[in-house]
Amino acid sequence: MAVDTAVVQQLERLSVLMYAHMNASGQWGDMGRDAVVDSFARHRLRLPSQESVTGDHVTRFFAQIKEAICGYGFDQKDVFWLKEHLATSLKDFEVLQEGFLATQGPFYLVGSCQEESLEWVFGKGKRSQLDGYDVIHLEEEIVCSPTLTLAMVALIGERQICVRHESLKTIFFQKWVSQPDTPPKTYRIEEEGSFAIKAQVRSLYGVASFLALSDVQDRFLEDFEETVFHHELGHAVIQHHRLDLPVATLGEASQKFGNTIVMTWLEVLADMAPRQGQLKGPLLNMIEVSKQDPVKAARLFWMYLSDVWFYDTTHTHMQVYTDIVVGIMSLVIDKGSLHFDLLQRWLITHTQTLIAWVESMLSDLEKVLSNTQLLKDGQAFSWEEVVCLSKEATSSILDPYKQYVERWHFVIDVVLATPSNQEAITRYMHVYEEDSYRFLMPLLSHISFDKGSFREAVLVHIQQNMAMFKTSCSKQFQ
Repeated sequence: MAVDTAVVQQLERLSVLMYAHMNASGQWGDMGRDAVVDSFARHRLRLPSQESVTGDHVTRFFAQIKEAICGYGFDQKDVFWLKEHLATSLKDFEVLQEGFLATQGPFYLVGSCQEESLEWVFGKGKRSQLDGYDVIHLEEEIVCSPTLTLAMVALIGERQICVRHESLKTIFFQKWVSQPDTPPKTYRIEEEGSFAIKAQVRSLYGVASFLALSDVQDRFLEDFEETVFHHELGHAVIQHHRLDLPVATLGEASQKFGNTIVMTWLEVLADMAPRQGQLKGPLLNMIEVSKQDPVKAARLFWMYLSDVWFYDTTHTHMQVYTDIVVGIMSLVIDKGSLHFDLLQRWLITHTQTLIAWVESMLSDLEKVLSNTQLLKDGQAFSWEEVVCLSKEATSSILDPYKQYVERWHFVIDVVLATPSNQEAITRYMHVYEEDSYRFLMPLLSHISFDKGSFREAVLVHIQQNMAMFKTSCSKQFQ
């Protein structure tokens, strides 16, 4: 079956328009300009997974994207026109995507076209079903948004989960196969820990070098995909089965505030998600796998610990998430051995406590929003009036979850229309970030928090209980 060239042309134009707007506005998202350029250059230049993006590639990409921007006449438009035209194009995207939801393949358009979450990809793959969700295994990417960076190996949409095989394979070669076999000489525990975890993964695949991981590529990618997939399933469990509708949808709509403690906690809960039918989060999946195949469970565990270890990356906005999830995962590690039964007992005892914490956090956020100055088109409104307007604006949306998300989008847009309101929201997020550490410390009794920060305590615990630190790293930290 041949791809529809008209669809490709429409999406190519949207992709270039999105990049033109990002470039003109300087709004590159939480991942930053370098990550966007690196990933978009790789996609548009069709680089093989084994090939790294070089300065020459970036130069070629800039020339190519400039030609595309000029070809559509976007270079003659100001940022306001680009933003307005982008909003119109995204409505057309939504109509196009609705058509693909009913298709039997092999081409799929997946992702989000919401203003605060513009990540989408069109490509060729296979579809299956799991507990009411369409699972798309995308094997070839034809067009994607510039916001879809390499790190986004999976996407979850409305009753749809997509796993990007090209992204999985590229990370395999760029992060793992190309990893030097000698530890870094920085003498920083963050880098030493990162290497030690990777070395632990390598040893579990029975190879003597990182380059030799290419000999076990299929098994490695299967493990990689399994945990990534269960993380997305975890989001489905939390958003649709564990959090109350008003709270869950406020959490999702809070993406408009950027990468905050709210988004961090939603990622943590996805990792911890309990079973709901056939759906479950990655930590529970590891626990269940460990009862039948402890060696595979160990591979899944150490690989995922490496995936969530953002301490030695430029993605500093993810490091609070690393603090929390590594603190929880460290329950498993004890003097070089893995004890999944300890994690299982902890999840049984504390998962609902953490869900209640997030619900309380989001309820408090609603109170903060309701106490801000609310202006729309220069006119002042009460909180009740804005909520009423949001209901009227979204009354045509039939799906309850989607309608509630859009209602929150309406409300948040009104709140953010007054610049001073952002200060109140930023203060709230900062307070809850600090409170999150204090809330977690008594629950993580296996870690000694007597000295230093939460992060330092977690790092020291990993170091002291991970045998690979002693054999692979060049220096111990006190």
